[in-house]
Amino acid sequence: MRVLREWWQRFRSTLVPDRRDEDLEAELQLHLELVAEEARRRGHDPDEAVRVARLEAGGTAQAMEALREQRGLLWLEDLVRDGQYGLRVLRRSPAFATVAILTLALGIGANAAIFHLIDALSLRSLPIANPQELAEIEAEGIEGFGVDAGPNGRVTYPLWE
Repeated sequence: MRVLREWWQRFRSTLVPDRRDEDLEAELQLHLELVAEEARRRGHDPDEAVRVARLEAGGTAQAMEALREQRGLLWLEDLVRDGQYGLRVLRRSPAFATVAILTLALGIGANAAIFHLIDALSLRSLPIANPQELAEIEAEGIEGFGVDAGPNGRVTYPLWE
């Protein structure tokens, strides 16, 4: 149950960003100021103290990004951003959007029709009682009876009769 709650929290945090980013940024800034103050006490001048604080703390942007990755679902954020970008591009060129949508619709429709045809013809079993009892009969040397076998030596029903 804990894992499910954690995933729900990550999902919600991804879709609805809250004030935690602002709080986290303020906390990191406070940490930098404390480290800079400590560097000033050690004898560094103010500009050098800020530089030393940044070196000791590491990159704040990297720290923020690492914490965001831990809190959210990065792939979902990327998916939403990609979808928004795609919609913006399609909105800018309506002719291209129309052609792209029609092409996709025709392609999906053709694939569905072909699959339906193949499903009806070969994927479903025959509508008979015992399909496992079916047999295939081929004619070899049947020309002597005055009747030719069908294509590839197959015996047709009139020939069978």
